Amino acid sequence: MKIFPKVSSLYGEDALTTAAGAVVEILASVPRPRSLCEIQADEEDYQWLCNWASQLSPHRLRRWLENISSRRIALQSGGLNLSYTEAAGCLILLLASESARRKASEGQVWSAVRGQFAERAGSVLFAQGQPRPILKDAMEATARKLDLRHVFGIEGTQNYYLSVYLQFGFTQKGMERLANWLAGQPSTQAVMYLMGDYGELLRSQSFVRLWDALRNYRRNNITEARARQTLADNPWVLPDWTDELLRQARRHQELGTAEQGQTGRGEQAPPQFLENPRLRWNWPTPPVFSSAVVNLADFDLMAERYQVKTGTTTLTTLVAADDGTYSSHPEEVVLTSGSPEFAVSMVDDSGVSQASQLLELWDQNEDVELFDLQTGRRLDGYSAQRAPSKEYGLLASTDLEVEPSNLPFHEIGSGSNSKMLYLLPSSYEHLVRVTLSGEEIWNSSMDGSTHPKPPEPDWAMAVTTEILPTSRIRLDRYEGSSVRISGLESNAELLYVRLGGRPLDFCLGENGDYFTEGFDITREVTSWNSLALPQIKFKLGLRRGREPATVERTNVPNVSGVLRASDDGWQVVNREDKLTVNEARQVPYKVLLPGAGQDADRLALLEGPIFLQRLWRHPRSLGQLGGYGAPLELRPPYNFTDFKMAVSAEVHDPGILERVLAGDNAKIRLYLRHPVEPGPGHKIVLWDIGNPPVVLDVIENVEHRGDEWDVSVLDSSFNDGFIALAYDGARIGSWWPCRLDWSGIGGSDAAMETAALLKWMHTPIVSREWLDGIRSFARRYPAQTLSAWLLDTGLPDGLNQGVTEEQWRAAVRQVFSGWNPDSESAWEIILALGGTSPDDPVSEALQILLHLDPLLMGRVARAWIRSPKPPFLGGVEDNRDLLNRMRFLVAALDPQSEYQSQESHQISEDYQDLLRQDPRLMKEFADALLRSQNPAGPEGAGGNELEQREEELLDQVSTLMGVDKNFVQQGIVQRVLASLDYNALETRDKYNAETALSTAPFREYLGLRVLSSLLQEVR
Repeated sequence: MKIFPKVSSLYGEDALTTAAGAVVEILASVPRPRSLCEIQADEEDYQWLCNWASQLSPHRLRRWLENISSRRIALQSGGLNLSYTEAAGCLILLLASESARRKASEGQVWSAVRGQFAERAGSVLFAQGQPRPILKDAMEATARKLDLRHVFGIEGTQNYYLSVYLQFGFTQKGMERLANWLAGQPSTQAVMYLMGDYGELLRSQSFVRLWDALRNYRRNNITEARARQTLADNPWVLPDWTDELLRQARRHQELGTAEQGQTGRGEQAPPQFLENPRLRWNWPTPPVFSSAVVNLADFDLMAERYQVKTGTTTLTTLVAADDGTYSSHPEEVVLTSGSPEFAVSMVDDSGVSQASQLLELWDQNEDVELFDLQTGRRLDGYSAQRAPSKEYGLLASTDLEVEPSNLPFHEIGSGSNSKMLYLLPSSYEHLVRVTLSGEEIWNSSMDGSTHPKPPEPDWAMAVTTEILPTSRIRLDRYEGSSVRISGLESNAELLYVRLGGRPLDFCLGENGDYFTEGFDITREVTSWNSLALPQIKFKLGLRRGREPATVERTNVPNVSGVLRASDDGWQVVNREDKLTVNEARQVPYKVLLPGAGQDADRLALLEGPIFLQRLWRHPRSLGQLGGYGAPLELRPPYNFTDFKMAVSAEVHDPGILERVLAGDNAKIRLYLRHPVEPGPGHKIVLWDIGNPPVVLDVIENVEHRGDEWDVSVLDSSFNDGFIALAYDGARIGSWWPCRLDWSGIGGSDAAMETAALLKWMHTPIVSREWLDGIRSFARRYPAQTLSAWLLDTGLPDGLNQGVTEEQWRAAVRQVFSGWNPDSESAWEIILALGGTSPDDPVSEALQILLHLDPLLMGRVARAWIRSPKPPFLGGVEDNRDLLNRMRFLVAALDPQSEYQSQESHQISEDYQDLLRQDPRLMKEFADALLRSQNPAGPEGAGGNELEQREEELLDQVSTLMGVDKNFVQQGIVQRVLASLDYNALETRDKYNAETALSTAPFREYLGLRVLSSLLQEVR
């Protein structure tokens, strides 16, 4: 044991502080930035961590992790002060990284970590398989305090999983891809960051040495002994990895090797859970395409069952075995589709999509393709060499003539996607020819070399094609295109025009040009991605006299739009429509940028102000969205000036409910997105604003037919209210009325329950129809609303809130943006949010607000300070002490705070009971506590430390945003401080501020500046 030999126990605070101190002490000798693998924990250290985690109690975990804002000091080691939250975060992050590198599939983390904790302790850290906010906050605080490599604020919603990977590089299972990575194929983001592909900030010299050694060994430029020596001393390699790494490094030599100092740049294609389709055809039975389930180890699967679906059709079901593996029923997936390309998704029983991918059965744009009927694999019809002993399938466009005419055939596809599939028997001696207008375009003896493409005759070279209209085409407002064909000599004629494997009709215009019939350009650009120009190829048949010629012309249309895969092929996404969270996750999307797409590298997908992911090259899902009514856009995350492309006007999250219809006899019909068998854990929640919710047992009140549930609502007057479906208290689907009536809400208790239910049901609180009403309600009952939204209070018994996403915090910021509370509202907010800390409710409340929005914190604090008679503090001097104390707490520089004992937790519970019984009693209790306390830190103490902390935060913010520090200070912060409201900013600065507020360093930095500004006001 290298790190933890002095830790004598697995239990209590002593084990935590001693173990975290040992990590920090070793880490202090590692240059910044650094990764946890560089302390080189051995197998005994890892087993100690596993045993420690398995013994943790949920109560102890909560005490450590829920006190992140109070910054209570746990230890001083390596020149650092760590809170209990940061100490626990340090050990959990080390456990996560060491577990993931040993057990996880590449790209997965949490499935390898969750099992290390006992069930009850694991429920504190994880919900629905993902880390809870308290764990996320602890990991982020730890990474920042210890100067660990991380991407918080850089990589959108994937920053937690990617930051864990930056602690160890790649997994043991990921070694199977090593040869491809060394050959220059796209590697993981973690590898690219460590190699310096995204800049020098997170580059690791020791990782670069490892990569170069593996590459040189692959090229036989260094001996095996030299390679082993490099691996033996490298912290990114576990001791028992060496043999396998060297073996994998020399596999697939035919792929070549990338240049020294380079890694696989680019974007990895999403992993596939179905193999490439194969054609199965035993004449005279109809042909089918089939596939098999593969690569399940690459997915973070935890549910007992998943369905592989296309649209509403279930292709196969995955069932978990006791050992954690999955089997598919049926084993072979039969694919039937009228479209050559369609989407499939892997969905659990709650309707959540785990993954999606595209399947291509054939290439619609090719006139001729071949299939090897022995293997089912698709071949290039023009270059593949046929074996005489095999049967082949010849796929040809429907307007082509195939000779001889007696070949067995079958039609596949439908509509404009139709093709003819011909059987070429084994040992077939006759030449098979495919002709178009009498001209041969393919024969069965072609192998790509014996039949070179003939050159164009001189008289055909002047022929050009032009797509009409020539102006920019926005696909969601598109009405059709045609082609103008110019440059034909007067004695030449146009025989045919083909596009995408099918003919286009045409006519001769008055000026000698030809014009084709209209066609849908969307169909032709679906094979292109957002970072390449879509090219549309036309095939023209020409003749001059007796001389025929076939020419191809390529045009680049100026199109923009977002496309969504479906079981009917690609569909254009209307930017004005509402998008659901399920739709975003269940199918792949692709983006076409206008013009040359020169801004592609700067663009990212944002939901409101929240950075989700960089613009993708390979079709992929939009990921996990919040669904609180914000728009979905492609734009630069910072310094937005001119380009912005909408994906959807609003994002909603109805969950498993697809639609709801009111019926007769006090019944409501629920249409689910997929069939669900009702069970004891299912409940129906009916709610009218202003009235208590009604919770119904599903077994007793629901008649179901697969995906249709008829609910007896008990009261025929319930017609247009809120409806939700819950399982074990967690909301899995909800539906809300078109119009909301806020007038029926009366009293603070009803307001808190209303706010809690609005959050629990995932309502679109910032949508265009809701925002004004929500703002009016929230500002009428600010304390109750913020308590319900930030502390998860107010829900009826039996219901529980899920994981709070950053999108929710952004929505709350938007609701309270620009609101200036009066002193009474500020007093109520502090009582409501500070009730968990009787020692210092004012600081506790302001820190909770700071974690949400330093601007709101500043406005609440300003109202508190400007009150003629502050409810708790008696004078201006006390206000100064409060603001100074807050500055130290925000900067994590308060050495006088002490850890909260079990006794103080009991006082906290009593304090909350007083709040529920009588706010006046609580005020008297708080007055007594505050009069007796001695505020920490005189006004001028620690000024240099505060300035140093501000400078550190400013450096972090500048790096994360990719802008100059002066721009952060002068372009955003100073303008925000003028009104404590980012809505008053210019458009560009407003976008910068809103997006930056989703990152902790900016909130901390702005919070310190807000407190300093308020301190000037009370001097």
